[in-house]
Amino acid sequence: MRRRICILLIMLGVIFMIHCQNHEIINDYAPINHVQTQIQKFAPVEIDYDKSLLSENEQKALVAMVKAAQYMDKLFLKQVYHKNEKIQAALQRETGSGYPELLNYFDISFGPFDRLEQNQPFINLADQKPAGANFYPVDISKEQLEDINFRRYPFGNRERNFRGWERIIFLFYYVIVYFIPID
Repeated sequence: MRRRICILLIMLGVIFMIHCQNHEIINDYAPINHVQTQIQKFAPVEIDYDKSLLSENEQKALVAMVKAAQYMDKLFLKQVYHKNEKIQAALQRETGSGYPELLNYFDISFGPFDRLEQNQPFINLADQKPAGANFYPVDISKEQLEDINFRRYPFGNRERNFRGWERIIFLFYYVIVYFIPID
């Protein structure tokens, strides 16, 4: 009997923690009619092509490029704002009034910042978009950023290390910028 009560209390604690986390992720948001107005400024476009113009191998290559672009979208979402994945997951979980519109505009804007309104937030209105997006640690100052010598320390300086996936992304850009000639 004690065991069942302990398991029940643990399960209730986990459910309570999950419930509290959802409310901390999305504190407030812009009026839904404003979000709908912003969404209406975008026209959905379906991109299609004449399949008879491409060979079978070219069609396979096109499918691979679309998949690569989808991975790049996920990377870009991480690069824009450090809370994007949590906010997107919360928007997908919630079914309340206005959440489908918020999710739609979040997907269009790649984050909670309105790109048509100079990156003003439409979710969590008190938050501001970090100056370094998610390329650099959120708490780094402009002076610290300027002091980092990327050519000498491509993975950050000795005092501050980047997270694992940031290293991969930074190395990717570092190689492109410094080692691949652009004609």
